Amino acid sequence: MRSHRLRSLVLGFLLICAPLSGWSAAAPATVKMGLANFQLGASPSLEELVSIFNEQHPDIRVELVGTENHWDKLIVLESLNELPDVFYVDLNAYFPGAVERGALLDLDPFVAKDPVLATDLVPAIREAYSYRGSLYALTTTVGADALYFNRKMFDEAAVAYPDASWTWETLLDSARKLTRRSGDGEPSQFGYLTNAVPQEWHADWWWTWVWRFGGAITDPEETRVTIESPEAEAALRFIHELIWEARVAPNFAERRAGPWEEFVQERAAMIVRFPGYQNTLLKTAEFPWGIAPIPLGPAGRQFMIASAGYAIAAQTEVPGAAWTFLRWLVTDGAVLSNPNQPAAPTLTALHEYVEASPIRDLGLFNLYDPDYLKDGRLLPLALRKEMHSRFLPGQSVMWPFYRNEESPQAALVKMAVVIQNMLTPDP
Repeated sequence: MRSHRLRSLVLGFLLICAPLSGWSAAAPATVKMGLANFQLGASPSLEELVSIFNEQHPDIRVELVGTENHWDKLIVLESLNELPDVFYVDLNAYFPGAVERGALLDLDPFVAKDPVLATDLVPAIREAYSYRGSLYALTTTVGADALYFNRKMFDEAAVAYPDASWTWETLLDSARKLTRRSGDGEPSQFGYLTNAVPQEWHADWWWTWVWRFGGAITDPEETRVTIESPEAEAALRFIHELIWEARVAPNFAERRAGPWEEFVQERAAMIVRFPGYQNTLLKTAEFPWGIAPIPLGPAGRQFMIASAGYAIAAQTEVPGAAWTFLRWLVTDGAVLSNPNQPAAPTLTALHEYVEASPIRDLGLFNLYDPDYLKDGRLLPLALRKEMHSRFLPGQSVMWPFYRNEESPQAALVKMAVVIQNMLTPDP
């Protein structure tokens, strides 16, 4: 009896002293992080970030898992119930289908307990990564279209730089002054570049033009296509005017390279692109350039937002540890990976970034301004869910319109069939 009591006292003493001595019977929680292989080897590398996190959090061990064909591989792993605990997602690739299938963990219970994120999360991020009112992924910011322009060309043509007051009609008038023609009347410099090239899949983001002119792609329930409308036709007629009537933007036959390459090669004065291109210009541009907000259309300044972030698998066995890592990744980890981006997915961090960014010192418009992001929009979930498999390949029906072989109405009728087939459930 005394022996049994003694063993109990000794065991109790050891259990009490274990935390003081640093000894723990529990091994660190292992969190597997799934990445696309192209993300590995970045500078600083994600391997370095994970090493820093592991040093700072001895109770958690994060292991990187790289994948080829990342989006397809995630679908396979999901079907096998083997998704990584935390993994890279894209708004227009794996995320839309996964959240609909219930493959992602609802982050709101964690966010609700976070005094910072609960009250200060950027609204555009919540909107982008929410489904039926709940949040399923996080990132430091979302991407916004903007108008890039060549200051030298504007100066030479004595045209005022674009600003927030510009409409698309202002752009058209300015593009006429910026377009130069040779002796035979052929353009040698264009005022504007559309992003429509048959070899490229995004077809000039024609749906963003429809939004700006007051149209919609589907009804709110995402059951019926609504692009056969006067507003959508007006949007395409304006694109046609840029290319074929005013001839301030090159047609397919006049292209010498991709849209961005032609802008960098100083063949045109203006182009609309995502924010990542500003970093390219900061490093490589050999001409003075600027950024301005997207011009206003009849219905406003709508543009498509894009983003890549990180989600947690609904099947994870370590949700607490996975959340600890995810939150670190989009806050402290974000600062370490890129000091020139917002430090957290919060309005406070965005405002601080806008105030301190080197972009401001260069006199450039800041694409991450929270007020600007309010004009960002998303494609209907049904289209984003099959963005790369059906929606983008379906844009080929628009090419006859861009080649001036079909009317805006004919192009929209064809595109409506493509979209309706995506909205109609398979029998």
